[in-house]
Amino acid sequence: MIRLAGASLVPEHGVSIEALEGNPLFGSRGKTSISVMRTVKPQASPADSPGRRSAPRGCRRSEAGPTRWWPPMRPRTGAPVRDRPDTPVDPDEPETLHGSEDVVHRLRRAGRVALWCLAAVALLVSAWILLVRPWHLRWGATDEELRRSMPGDEVVPEPQHASTRAVTVAARPEEIWPWLAQMGKGRGGLYSIDWLDQLFGVLDEPSAERILPQFQDLRAGDVIPVGGMPGWPVALAEPNRLLLIEVHQDGFDVTQSWGLYPAGPEATRLVLRVRGRGPPGPRTRLLLAALDPQEFLMVRAQLRGIQRRAEAVAAQRRAGVPSPAALVPGGPAPRAAPPAGTRQGAGSSE
Repeated sequence: MIRLAGASLVPEHGVSIEALEGNPLFGSRGKTSISVMRTVKPQASPADSPGRRSAPRGCRRSEAGPTRWWPPMRPRTGAPVRDRPDTPVDPDEPETLHGSEDVVHRLRRAGRVALWCLAAVALLVSAWILLVRPWHLRWGATDEELRRSMPGDEVVPEPQHASTRAVTVAARPEEIWPWLAQMGKGRGGLYSIDWLDQLFGVLDEPSAERILPQFQDLRAGDVIPVGGMPGWPVALAEPNRLLLIEVHQDGFDVTQSWGLYPAGPEATRLVLRVRGRGPPGPRTRLLLAALDPQEFLMVRAQLRGIQRRAEAVAAQRRAGVPSPAALVPGGPAPRAAPPAGTRQGAGSSE
C-alpha cells in the first residue's frame, strides 16, 4: 500500500476516492484525477476472462489492450526467442538483427562469398597457365623432338599457338601411314572422340577400324574433307615419312605437320606439331584460350586412336594374319602362300 497525502493507493483495489476528494493537494482537479484513476483498473488475466479470444499461434498478447498482438520475433539461427520486447538483454546472448543491420550483414556475407569465388578462379587460372598448359603443349614429346625442325615451321614463323605432341607406336611406319592417308569426313575419320566430332558436324560417322585402300593415294594439292569448313589442303605428302596440312582461312594460318620417325625395328615415333596465328587483338587471344583445352583433348585422343589401330595391324602381321586391306570390299585379294618346298616366285620345286 502507498500513502499519498492521506490517500490510500492499493494496486489491487484502485484508489480510495473519499480520501482524495477533500485533499487540498489536488485542489479543484481532484475529482478529474479521481475520474481518470477510476478508469484505469488492473486488466484481468486470460484465465479470469473466459470470453476473451486467445492469441494467434506464434503471437503474444500486447499490454495495450485485448485486441492488439505482438508479432512473432524472428531471431538469427541459434538466438533464443524472447518472450517480451522489454525483456532484459543477456550480454552473452547472440543479438537478433533487424532492418538495416540485417541488410548490412547479408551484404557482408555475400561479399565474402564473392571474394572466395574470385580467389578460387584466380588459383585455377594460375595453375592452368603455370603448370597444366606447359605440360600439355609438349605432351609425350622429348626435348630433341621439340628442337627438331619440321616442315611447315616457316609457314607460321611467329605463332600465337604452338604445340608438339608425340606417341610411340609399336609398329612400322608403313603400318601407320595408311591411317593418315585416309583421314577425313566420308573417308576414314579422324580417330579422335567420334561422338564429339559427330555432334559438331565434323564427321558424319564413326572413324574406320580398318585400312581403306580406295583412299590411300594422297598427294600434295588434295583436300581432306572436314565438316564445318572448306577442308584441310595437303601441302606435302611423302608416304611413310611426313604429311603437311596448311589451312589459311579468315585471317588465320594453321599448320599440321605429321612426322614418322623410326625408333627401332618394330617402333615408330608419331609426332604432330600444330602452329597457328590469327589477327592481332583480344578476340584472337580469347578464341585461342577457349580452344586450348579442347585442342589438347582431341589431339591426344587422335594420337592414341592412330596408335591403337596401327599396333593392331602390326600384331596381325606378326601373327601371320592377312592385311586388313584385304578385308575391305573392293580391296586387293590376299596373296596365296607358296607351296611347301618352293621359293616364292620360282616356277618349280627344288
